[in-house]
Amino acid sequence: MKKNIPNPWIALFLNSFVPGLGYFYCGTKWKWFNITLIFIEILRYLELIFFGTSFDNKSMYQLFIGIILGTIFGIDAFRDAYLLRKKNVT
Repeated sequence: MKKNIPNPWIALFLNSFVPGLGYFYCGTKWKWFNITLIFIEILRYLELIFFGTSFDNKSMYQLFIGIILGTIFGIDAFRDAYLLRKKNVT
């Protein structure tokens, strides 16, 4: 019987675009930490949609910081899923 082992690449992509989703996928981290990350990310996307990015330099800085944080959280979710996979295989 095959165990439900998370794929590290799916966790990476989920957590890169919406931090917290990759942790839900892996089943790691605290539930409220994940919900808080998702809520903050949704607020950030809504702010960018409503206030736009074409005429405001502040929004471009927000996008850049969001890309950096998404990358960091994505790498962390990849590492969590990889360690879970490695632990379950051996």
